[in-house]
Amino acid sequence: LESRFTCPPILSSVSSPFYEGELLSYEDQFLLSARSGKNDLFKCEYQGFGGGDSERRIQKLQFPVGPNGAYSSVYELSYQHPLPGKKEGVTSVRHCDGVITVYHISSEFLIQSIQDFNPGGVLNKEKLFSWDQNRWLSSVTIRDGQQQILSQRSFEYDRFGNPIVERLT
Repeated sequence: LESRFTCPPILSSVSSPFYEGELLSYEDQFLLSARSGKNDLFKCEYQGFGGGDSERRIQKLQFPVGPNGAYSSVYELSYQHPLPGKKEGVTSVRHCDGVITVYHISSEFLIQSIQDFNPGGVLNKEKLFSWDQNRWLSSVTIRDGQQQILSQRSFEYDRFGNPIVERLT
């Protein structure tokens, strides 16, 4: 028997009666290309990384904020991927107003810090994450651009990993 289809069916969009008015559109590699919903609309642009185009990450997030609702890039992302157990990674997000947010990720794929820089490249705020030997979050510290601690939350857990104490300093 000869098949009527030359390739397997590919998901191109989703609509659901549970989320009326929401439409999700996908690219050929099952990557979300656009979302239109009740309160938010956006489009994604992807770029290949590493050895080719087989693995892609979002490069730009676009929103309908241009003239007459035209889509414009609001966030541009770049990546230095971590290597498991070997190398830390960094994800940088440039906002349309020039602000840059940098996410530092450990080689164990745990967030280490989030830094916010003003358009001139000066550090405004930093959020530091500490993890215990079980990879449970032990504290979150927020510092200003001069490294002064603004607040710190620390956590204790029971033997099952349930948080039982939270301290705010």
